[in-house]
Amino acid sequence: MIRKILLVIVLVFLITGVGFASQDKIVFKNEPDGFRGLKWGDAPTEDMVCFGKSLCFQSTYERKGDKLGIGSATLDEIYYKFNFYSCQFYEAGSHFFWYG
Repeated sequence: MIRKILLVIVLVFLITGVGFASQDKIVFKNEPDGFRGLKWGDAPTEDMVCFGKSLCFQSTYERKGDKLGIGSATLDEIYYKFNFYSCQFYEAGSHFFWYG
């Protein structure tokens, strides 16, 4: 019984102890502030084409003439997601298809 109580106390301490840590220690030091020149929260640029609006309150765009590669990886598409109402950039993604 005492072990269970001690376990609960330790778990509560570990879970709530993270909330007291400094934000500088939680956030990655090298976290990017955007993707390919587009900052988080920016509106779509004029060279982007909207190819879908979903029920998840987002609009998905592609950039005309976008280099379809990251490093040595060749991609089939790169897409950018914007909040449907405020039109702010919040996610970038990519697809590649395996032709085997």
